[in-house]
This record gives sequence, C-alpha cells and structure tokens, in this order.
Amino acid sequence: MALAGLVGVCLTPPASAASLDALARSSEDRACAARTQTIQPLAVVRNTRDHDFSCLGLIVDAGATPVAIRFEVHHGRAAAGDRQPAPHIEVKEFDRDLIASGEGAVLDGQPGHDAVILQGALPGPAGAARLAVRYLYNGITGEWRQCGITLRLGSERHWQLENALHEQVPEVLVRTWSLPVIGIAGIETLDGICAQPHT
Repeated sequence: MALAGLVGVCLTPPASAASLDALARSSEDRACAARTQTIQPLAVVRNTRDHDFSCLGLIVDAGATPVAIRFEVHHGRAAAGDRQPAPHIEVKEFDRDLIASGEGAVLDGQPGHDAVILQGALPGPAGAARLAVRYLYNGITGEWRQCGITLRLGSERHWQLENALHEQVPEVLVRTWSLPVIGIAGIETLDGICAQPHT
C-alpha cells in the first residue's frame, strides 16, 4: 500500500545533523505559498516515508472568512548531499461543502485508497471550528483513527490550527509504520495534531 502525498523524513537526528534538519524545515516554510489577502498558511506537513512535504493553508474571502482548504504538495525534495531534482508542486483545493460532507477532503492517498481525510464545518468570519482528521491506521485491516483539531482566528486576523492541548500547530509529522516484506502498512499517528490532554 502506498500512502501518497504527506511529506519529509524526520528521524531523531544526531547533534551534527540538527542544524541541517532545521535548515531543511525553514526552506520548506519558505517554499510554501506566502500569506496573501486570500491565502493564509496554517502548517507544514512532513512524513517519515519520503522527502516530500506539503503546505496546509486556508483560502479566505475579503472578510477573512474561510472558503476552502488549500493543500500544496511539494514532490522531489532532495536528501542532504543529493543533487536537487526539479521540484513538482501539486495544489489541491477543497471547498467548505466538500469538507463538511460525509466524504470529507482527502488530503493523502491513492484513488480508492484514502489515507488522510479532513472533515467538519469551516468557521464563519470570527470564532473557531472543530475539525476531525481521520487517518488510516492499518491498511491491512482497514482500521481508521481520528484526532480533533481546532481552526481558530488568532491575532491580526490570522487563522491558526490548535490541538487538544490548545497549542498552535505550525508543523505536522505523519508517522507511518511498516511490516517486513509488505512495507508501509499504515499511519501510526499525526504528531502535532494528535496530542492528548494531560490527566
């Protein structure tokens, strides 16, 4: 099973590689579409599967009301020391009706094999909205898991994502898990989004 689309490698780097990892992350931030009157960046999305990364953003109207989710996938990022391939950028936009539907917005996966789905009602011009992010935990058994995320209007009328701990989420790491011979079998968790309240 291939989980296509959600982005970059993040292993715990040795101290000497930490600065390279930070540089790679900052270059990802710069590669994402800049904030404009109609586009508001929300988070950079990477994964433990490959070197691609994605930029999750929001399309807003003149009153800063969200009208769609924008998902910008950057394919072809080179590993440290590799020659840089020509990048390929794929942009997907999901309107509020699709996100609110039972189908939801498929952010990652192959046709017929969805892997990450965003669902919920986008908020109005002010306030917040709770959204659900469903992910395919086990592609063999078909088990899905879900985490909640809040889309909230912050300072300077900039929208942001918050997890269950009320922490802002500028970066998401999609942790996949594998089986010998089979390869990637599912998504273990979504770091940043899937945060559990302390008890």
